[in-house]
Amino acid sequence: MKTEITYGVLFAGIVVVYVLAEHALGLNTTRHDLGQYTRFAGVLVPILGIFLGIKEKRSLQLPEVLTFGQGMRTGFLIALIQTSLTTLWFLAYSNLVNPQFLDTMLEFERASLQSAGTPEGVIVRQISEKRAFFAFPTLQIFQECFGIAYGVFFAGIFTFFLRRRQTMQTSTRVQSDHDFASRTALTISFVLLVGGVVCAQGQSGNDLSTPLPRTQGLGCACRRMGCDCQISPSFRPDYGR
Repeated sequence: MKTEITYGVLFAGIVVVYVLAEHALGLNTTRHDLGQYTRFAGVLVPILGIFLGIKEKRSLQLPEVLTFGQGMRTGFLIALIQTSLTTLWFLAYSNLVNPQFLDTMLEFERASLQSAGTPEGVIVRQISEKRAFFAFPTLQIFQECFGIAYGVFFAGIFTFFLRRRQTMQTSTRVQSDHDFASRTALTISFVLLVGGVVCAQGQSGNDLSTPLPRTQGLGCACRRMGCDCQISPSFRPDYGR
């Protein structure tokens, strides 16, 4: 839960700073011609928080693979915390920091519609509908539901791709370990096979003890009951190479 709270609060704070920066630049007061676009950019901030939160949760799960349910739960909780805090912030902003926000925004839209030659009756209806939409608590309910919905949507996408990448990395590590074990087993088998062949070639049915020539540092003496093989002291692998 620590990850969800951290990213939920952190990126809600980033949204607050972003809106204050817009306000300082006049984008929510006198420059609605630009503010109508910059306000959409603020919607992208929570999405980044969800992605980074799920990514950190995946790191905390190592060496286990993040399950789809864990990723969705993390994304949902981050979206819930972010949306709840930012909804309260927008309510405070529009009533305390910038109480003229709605009036100035609607006035800008009225002027834009008039410039486009929209009939006055249509303009009045659209402005009335928008004012009703921005009234409490309609806007707050919409912000909460929409924020959680698109947060869960992107959480599903991010979880899918992050799990897929983690699964591929895990499979690569397992295959590498398997290859190393196979090469080691083959090397040991080859050494034992060479020793067995050398001993078999040196067996004698009459001599109780038959020394064999050293073969690459391997000396064997064969008896009726089997062979005794020893590695020459001078044949020492140089592990420093």
